[in-house]
Formats: sequence, structure tokens, C-alpha cells
Amino acid sequence: MIADDNIYLRADRLRSELSKEDRPQRLYIGQMRGALHDYNVPKELYPLDTYPPFAFGQHYLLSMDCARFIAKNSERLRGLDRVDDISVALWLLAIQVHVCHHLDFDRFMPI
Repeated sequence: MIADDNIYLRADRLRSELSKEDRPQRLYIGQMRGALHDYNVPKELYPLDTYPPFAFGQHYLLSMDCARFIAKNSERLRGLDRVDDISVALWLLAIQVHVCHHLDFDRFMPI
């Protein structure tokens, strides 16, 4: 799980919600933004006009295999680390993750 340091984690609620997921691997959960959201990422780093869906906000969740993929390939992925929300989505394109827009995700960890 990726989270800002100023959140309150309700682990019981998060665990309950995660137990409903039928796909424990290649999972990327959070409040997802659409492909046209504007971020200043230079064309040399990302030449396409749209972004893949990406989580934004104070927190999002990755399955362990996604976290391991990023850790294992961190040196190769380093060039895209300008905006972490977008970078994670771009890194995960390589392993074709299941993106899950979760409307209530922010309620699990109120500030």
C-alpha cells in the first residue's frame, strides 16, 4: 500500500474490502483518473497523448506481485519517476495489471 504519512488507516475495513476481491494478483486499487488528465511529463519520457488509468490522492493499493515488479526493475524504471501517480501506472503497463477504480476507497482511511 502506498499512502501519505498523514492518514488514519482503518485496517479492519481495508481487510474486509480486500477480502471481496476475487483477483489477488496484478491488482491496482484506488481512485482512478482518466487518460486525459493533464500532467507535465515531457514527450521524451512519454510520447503518447493520453495516460493509462492511474490512481491519485493520498493512498492506493498494489498487490504484492506489482510491488515486487517495481522493486525488481527500479533501475530500469527510474527515468519515469517525475510524477509518482503517473509513473506507477506506466510501470505497471508492462505486466498488464487489473485496474480497479474504487469509489469508496477514501473512506477506509479518513484523515
